[in-house]
Amino acid sequence: MSTTMASGLSAAMGAAALPTDLQTGGMRSVAFLSRMTRAAMQEVLQSDFIRTARAKGCS
Repeated sequence: MSTTMASGLSAAMGAAALPTDLQTGGMRSVAFLSRMTRAAMQEVLQSDFIRTARAKGCS
């Protein structure tokens, strides 16, 4: 294999790995955001005004 072919191959492999790295990082941030949103929503749903509204018949 010539030097230019080897460097072209390694550049192509590096370019192919970049989207995978970005997707992995994106999934981590989405997972974190989902967990934080869920925790905040559970906290709000246990608030007094939500319990009062449910007791009065609001859904």
